[in-house]
Amino acid sequence: MIDGLNYADYLHMFVYLSYFAVFYKPIKILNMKKFVLALSLMAASMVSFSQEVRLNLYSGYVFNDAVDSRFDAFNYYAGTVKGAFQWGAGMEFMVAPKTGVEASFQRMNTTAPMTYYKMGAQSSTFDLNMNHLMLGVTRYFRGEGSMAEFYTGAQAGLMIGNWKNPATFNNGTMEKFSWGAKAGLNIWPMSNLGIKLQGQMQSSYQAIGSKLYSGTGGSGAGLATASSLYQFGMVGGIIFRFPESK
Repeated sequence: MIDGLNYADYLHMFVYLSYFAVFYKPIKILNMKKFVLALSLMAASMVSFSQEVRLNLYSGYVFNDAVDSRFDAFNYYAGTVKGAFQWGAGMEFMVAPKTGVEASFQRMNTTAPMTYYKMGAQSSTFDLNMNHLMLGVTRYFRGEGSMAEFYTGAQAGLMIGNWKNPATFNNGTMEKFSWGAKAGLNIWPMSNLGIKLQGQMQSSYQAIGSKLYSGTGGSGAGLATASSLYQFGMVGGIIFRFPESK
């Protein structure tokens, strides 16, 4: 842990990074390679002062999310981003006995049936692939000698995805600010191997809207507004713990 910094200091830094990601315009032009490099550099900088390293492997299910936006009677869409299997991994650095900082990746492939207005009401089912690249802070609560470790956390980062309309063969990509929250339980049957049970929420800012609509065919400029995603899920996983050498 860095001298003079406590859990509150790390939480404040996380909030400042989230604010920067939302309001600083150049973040919108980041590509995946640059973002992964930034996360890698930040993770590498934590290794030197982390008390413990955890490798978290995730798999679970994300539930349906209804999305809609209406600007006027001739400019709207409504539909559902379908629930689907989600998988991923994270590298977590315990910067304090009860505080972890995690760089994580989670991926989901799903579909989104949509009704939209384009020279009359039309419908199409889009194919969606979403990748969440996140940096988060987790606070742990564990009693003396207990196998159970409860936790809560928050994270922020980037959702990088792509979509395709099979009916028109149009496709495209999207990069959106993403944030999330989680709570769960780790069970440690062995000192270096644990089981993770987690409930989570991930939100991608204005992820569904004009880019999807512009891919429906024709020369429309797209919708005047966009809808953010709020995806709730249940996740299980395995934890590998690597205490620092004494």
